[in-house]
Amino acid sequence: MPFASDVLVLDSGSTDRTVQIARQLGARVMVESWRGFFKQKVRATALALNDWVLFLDAGEALSSELADEMKKLVDSDFTKVSAYEIPRLSFYMGRWIRHGGWYPSYHTRFFQRKQVQWVEAWPYEKIEAANTKRLQFPIHYWGYDSIEAHISALNRRTSEQVSGDESNQLARVSVLGLIWGVASEFVSSYWRKGGFREGFPGLVVAMMTAFSFFILRAKSWERKHVKKS
Repeated sequence: MPFASDVLVLDSGSTDRTVQIARQLGARVMVESWRGFFKQKVRATALALNDWVLFLDAGEALSSELADEMKKLVDSDFTKVSAYEIPRLSFYMGRWIRHGGWYPSYHTRFFQRKQVQWVEAWPYEKIEAANTKRLQFPIHYWGYDSIEAHISALNRRTSEQVSGDESNQLARVSVLGLIWGVASEFVSSYWRKGGFREGFPGLVVAMMTAFSFFILRAKSWERKHVKKS
């Protein structure tokens, strides 16, 4: 990123060559214990050296078009807003997924850290900013290299979400409500949001969306009602 004067990698126990490669490329690398998704993002933002921060999760990268767009933005008077939302385009099962609710999937990723704050929101933590604008081109995301990896990530994320649900709000769902919710999530992703246009991967996306809705609430019900021996 030619417009970035500081590149920080906050690593929490990666088992590949992430730390070595990042340092070889000149990044500032911090290795610390995993705090959870929300606290990890707060910590990474606090470690930044500059007021303006571009935040990328693992598996994400700027598209070449977005890099050019941001370079032009940085060269202009872009500080009149506190944050910019950026669309994210995911690569899944051998193709870029543009339907089913996965795109454009705007996320606030470029922001003045002293004018915004991370908040624990549903279903994911997010940035709250007083005024935002949207950029045109996407972040590219390679989150899951297999269905197995997708399920593993979903399992980890939902377990953490349930742990953070201290009031057990997610467990307050009836059997019929759960069935209706799962069906609605699938229909919304596959039909209303055009997942069927993606062929079989679109079906998998819709099923995973519905499964995520189900397993999150099932775990919450288990936590509230089932006593561990």
